[in-house]
Amino acid sequence: MAPTNSVVLSVEGMSCSSCVSHVERGLNAIEGVSDVSVSLAEASARFSYTSDALLGKATDALCGMGYPAKVMGA
Repeated sequence: MAPTNSVVLSVEGMSCSSCVSHVERGLNAIEGVSDVSVSLAEASARFSYTSDALLGKATDALCGMGYPAKVMGA
């Protein structure tokens, strides 16, 4: 099993539970991303990933879906 890292992204543009579901589905669709948890109240997405390349892939995917994201605190 590959080692995992965890990250919290700030996610812009979420305004309802449907948006949260869309973001969750998008992140869960990326192989190597797991333990996805999205919070509308905190405008954030938390997940684990197995390689650094997946972090960029996740932020690019969210941006492409209309939810610009960046690592919180970065």
